[in-house]
Amino acid sequence: MSEVNYDLTICTVSTDETEHINLNYALTKFLNKENKPRWIIVENEMHNSNRLKSNRENFTVLKGLDENLKKELRVPNLEHGIALNRSLHNIKTRFVLVIDPDYFIIYPNWIEKILSYIQENNISIMGVPWHPKWNMKYRYFPCNHCMFIDTSKVDLKTIDFRPTIACRDTVWDNQYLDNNSIINPVKSVIRTILGAGLTSFFRNIITRRGENYWDDDTSSNIYLRYFNDESHKVECLTPVFIPSIDWRIPVNFHFNRVIEYFLPERYCYLPKKKHTYTDKGFLDKKTQYIVWEEFLWQGHAFGFHVRGHPNRVERNKIKEVEVIKKNLEYLLKTKLMLTTI
Repeated sequence: MSEVNYDLTICTVSTDETEHINLNYALTKFLNKENKPRWIIVENEMHNSNRLKSNRENFTVLKGLDENLKKELRVPNLEHGIALNRSLHNIKTRFVLVIDPDYFIIYPNWIEKILSYIQENNISIMGVPWHPKWNMKYRYFPCNHCMFIDTSKVDLKTIDFRPTIACRDTVWDNQYLDNNSIINPVKSVIRTILGAGLTSFFRNIITRRGENYWDDDTSSNIYLRYFNDESHKVECLTPVFIPSIDWRIPVNFHFNRVIEYFLPERYCYLPKKKHTYTDKGFLDKKTQYIVWEEFLWQGHAFGFHVRGHPNRVERNKIKEVEVIKKNLEYLLKTKLMLTTI
């Protein structure tokens, strides 16, 4: 076997998330005492008085998008995708981890463990998939929330984090308006005939299933490029899906599972492949925000994503970091000890 390489660059984008990144930097350093990754942060909120600075070891902060350019962007998440692409231009290491500022990896010594696993198993891309509750997203492939890339196998020139729709010739706004100009009158007629209640019921049971499995979000270009490429091995971690918390479709969960037994994947709200998610999590539910997403690796707690959407209350990032710290203290003192090898 070739010599193991633990050379890693961590890329992320900050939009008023200085404290999240500071906490993530400290946590990574604490859990990986023998490895010092490089950090590249694109600062997309340049008017923030609490901006990040390149004043610590292996830590580089790049200027984000020009304010005038931001005003011209009409595609959702395009700003984030462009910033991630900008961070990739500065990679000098074999391995790259693209991660959201509010995704926290809690597995002890994860740099050595993950990078060794990737090399030993000849993996090109590895990471967390979209959480199963997001039925409209692609499945069985890592997303930008936490994605490891081996650049010895994947040319970074092929990695484009812009939403797919941003690469089309059609202006997003016009396409959206044209589609709705046709759909809205049809919806009005159906609603008049059936009434609002029955219309909603049939939409969730039948017609809404056509929205499954795809939308043009960040990292969708990477999915299209590599999902069916048999020359590249891809692997996903296991999300924790708890129906009482994560089921977002207004149809009885168990009734829906019966229906989906007979449906092809394309029309299912949840992934059909076995063992692609579990209902056994690790966060303390007494302090867990309902939108937090948990992920396992080989049956052990790996990380969690503190989602800002869909949040039931306005997101206060300062208070949020304090809650994250409490959860980390709980995990580091208890559950994480079970995964230490």
